[in-house]
Amino acid sequence: FGRPPTHIDSHHHVHMQPQIYPLVEAFAQAQGLPLRLDREEAKRRELALQTPCSTDAFDAGFYGEMISEALFLQRLARADEQGAESLEMMCHPAFLDATILQ
Repeated sequence: FGRPPTHIDSHHHVHMQPQIYPLVEAFAQAQGLPLRLDREEAKRRELALQTPCSTDAFDAGFYGEMISEALFLQRLARADEQGAESLEMMCHPAFLDATILQ
């Protein structure tokens, strides 16, 4: 697209699969690119993070049918309490029309 990449990410965090992660991490380090990582998933998979992350924090909790302004503010407050100065919040926005709601 005429611009260098700013970070590495993947759909459903497949780059965090233990079999793939070392290769992705080595590539990111070689290219000087940060990775977008779900830190809780990294802990669960016992991945040693050696590459800079693209944000201070990642939040996958603003998701599902119960999203609200209150939940959004709660997730922001949680990141702030943890000292994060930047936050990536995973969400899947959509326009819910009559067809989708059926």
